[in-house]
Amino acid sequence: MMQNYLKITDRKQFIGLLITGVVSGCFFSLLFLLNIYTDIQGHIEQIQEMARGELLRGNFIYYLIVWLLALGQTKSVYLAISSIFILTAAVVAKYQITFHYLKKHASAAWLLALALVFAFSLPGPDFFYRGQIPPNIWHNSTTLFLMPFALLLFIESEKYLFQGKFDSLKIFLILIFLNIFIKPSFFFCIGLILPVMALFHFGIQKAVRDLWLPMGMGWVLVGLQYVLTYYLDPSETDAVSGAGLQLAPLLVWRANSSLIGLSLLASLAFPLVALRRSAIFAWALLAFGLLIYIFVAETGDRALHGNFAWQNIVCMYMLFLVSAKTAFRFKSLAAFFLALHVISGLAYLAKIIITGSYF
Repeated sequence: MMQNYLKITDRKQFIGLLITGVVSGCFFSLLFLLNIYTDIQGHIEQIQEMARGELLRGNFIYYLIVWLLALGQTKSVYLAISSIFILTAAVVAKYQITFHYLKKHASAAWLLALALVFAFSLPGPDFFYRGQIPPNIWHNSTTLFLMPFALLLFIESEKYLFQGKFDSLKIFLILIFLNIFIKPSFFFCIGLILPVMALFHFGIQKAVRDLWLPMGMGWVLVGLQYVLTYYLDPSETDAVSGAGLQLAPLLVWRANSSLIGLSLLASLAFPLVALRRSAIFAWALLAFGLLIYIFVAETGDRALHGNFAWQNIVCMYMLFLVSAKTAFRFKSLAAFFLALHVISGLAYLAKIIITGSYF
């Protein structure tokens, strides 16, 4: 069960963990040492605002853990150290879960997991990040912290579709709760696609019997977070920022990509080459995530903030993961394209440090 993901079974796996921890820890530290402003620093400022009672966040778990690890201090330096530690741990956890997911399917699972953790979209019409849907990002702390928990939710959902039952309904409910209150983006997708897939796999009676509680609980929590975010948060009332939701086809994506089709192709190169029917669940999640991104945007000051794009990054990582499990061979065309994504990812990290910008 969950404790299996903590196991270190061989030396190569440990080497991958060490590389992941050192690279990510150094990178997050450099963001602060070189004063490269990202959402990570922005979230520290939000923790300070919450401590003063000026801000309320529905997705509170990351902020709370950073504050607790900083021993309740609100000085920027303490919160920065706490953030670096937590985000490094999240990336290491993502590597560890990825390794254990792949180890039965790949002879060099440690290397493949390492590649996936650092993979990025290929450069597109607006260069590395802008307009792309990468499988990893390095500038948004809540997405970084969400990823290992989203991975576990995806794996447990995939197991359910294959075996027709949950290993533990209690653990599944806990994972839904954590996903929603860290960042609800991924649940937007799995909360619809999992029931639809279950309906086709098992029929309506079993799908309803198995999923009414976890999915019902999840959508109630999403509704609660909507109220917290757009009605109770003192910084997001209509009087302050006009915050709300709107149907605005391609508003955000067009603002970030000059050629949307090419941006999407640059993001999907490896999964397209490694295309397999067994990856249909991951493809369906990404497809629905893209539909949300295409049609839904916020209003007011946050209209172009792209807060309905985060699910795509999480879903893209799941697609890379399943594609690697089902179709990867180290001498295949898929290996070549994955290597290109990894080179792009390492170049992107260097670009952030050199230019001081993640765009």
